[in-house]
Amino acid sequence: MNATKEIQIEGSRQDDTGWKRYIHFTHDGESYELTLFWDEFNGYEIYWQVPRVTPDWVVNWDEEAHNGNSFEAYLDDLTWDVK
Repeated sequence: MNATKEIQIEGSRQDDTGWKRYIHFTHDGESYELTLFWDEFNGYEIYWQVPRVTPDWVVNWDEEAHNGNSFEAYLDDLTWDVK
């Protein structure tokens, strides 16, 4: 039996409903490590590893200065194709 003769794919579609990304970056000479999550029901979440608390400059993030992007969306945009 040859399965390739029995199954003919007419189309396929995939929906990404969530992901997790480990990010290491520097800002003003300081190192940061976090895990950025996204899912279709809850949106973005960040778990900070280094430091363990959200830095003040992130708490005071100015979305208007970043084309309306939250800090999480900005990180997503910066890292979506980085390996």
